[in-house]
Amino acid sequence: MTGQRIDPKINAQWARVRGLMRSEVGDAAYRSWLRPLALTDVAERKIRIAVPTRFMRDWVVRNYGDRIRELWRTECPEIKGVDLFIETEGARPAARPEPEPAAAPERGQEAAQLSSPLDPRFTFDAFVVGKPNELAYAAARRVAESTTATFNPLFLYGGVGLGKTHLMMAVGHLAKQVSPQTVVEYLTLEEFVEAFHAAVAAGQSDAFRNRFANGDVLLIDDVQFLTHRREMQAELLRLIGQLQAADKQIVLSSDRPPSEIEGLDERLVSGFAGGVIVDMSRPGFDARLGRLGRQPRHPLSAMRPAIRGLWSAYCSAHPAAPALRRVVELGAHHRAQDPAAAVRGQAFGCARSGSGC
Repeated sequence: MTGQRIDPKINAQWARVRGLMRSEVGDAAYRSWLRPLALTDVAERKIRIAVPTRFMRDWVVRNYGDRIRELWRTECPEIKGVDLFIETEGARPAARPEPEPAAAPERGQEAAQLSSPLDPRFTFDAFVVGKPNELAYAAARRVAESTTATFNPLFLYGGVGLGKTHLMMAVGHLAKQVSPQTVVEYLTLEEFVEAFHAAVAAGQSDAFRNRFANGDVLLIDDVQFLTHRREMQAELLRLIGQLQAADKQIVLSSDRPPSEIEGLDERLVSGFAGGVIVDMSRPGFDARLGRLGRQPRHPLSAMRPAIRGLWSAYCSAHPAAPALRRVVELGAHHRAQDPAAAVRGQAFGCARSGSGC
């Protein structure tokens, strides 16, 4: 912890701030949004409060941040500001400056605070195109480059490790390059569900809906988890209809086609079919090697051709990146021995155990 030891008086003030917030927002909203907050330290006369998740941090900053600051200043005028940070990010503070009210952020800047981050590695340039995925690549690229909704919604499906998330994030990156003010929202279906339930509990359903309805590109990963979730299916159906009516782009991904998602509302199945549904099949040998080799600082480039060939031949039925990590670790351990023999032994071991490389 970088700040000074917390004075008992500060802890008492924090307890009063929480009590006042609870009386103002009600028990449901308090349990959903404010009870998980944890006072961690005081640094340079700033209060630092840990928040469990990015979405919760963003929500608290937008909906309760100003009031928390006001209450702290009332309790202790010496406190210059309040920083809310994501628990797993340690010392990294929230994006919102303290303590003076800032000018309203531009639309694209505000979106960056609200969205889950796009992995900078997942761009179209870093995606290796082969026969099994060239249609998905072309469709995703056209969606990203178009200034109006195209192939709406675009639904990508396929097994684990085939590049669905990569293409979705590439859409977000390129859409913002084409138009910097584009608001891109990316999240998984589970994150969407969690956020919706928390918003309902807090009486903030309209704010939740407006957040996504006001975006330009909505990217939702792993929609296969809509299985038998009638309430969330209805919510997603409403949101998709609203976005389509406003000519906003939607991109979805799943490990199976809509028709095979058990218990999926027929209206959603029909709506997905009204856009473009693309199957991303397992890539061939060369594409698997190329995809890994194109990743920045990837150890594949240091592997001898014979080792690369053995790795792909023996581990083609398993996710590529974990398989390569195991081989690289093994190669480092056996530098003085025959690396090809080591890889063969590792690959056969994977096959016998059925645990994957």
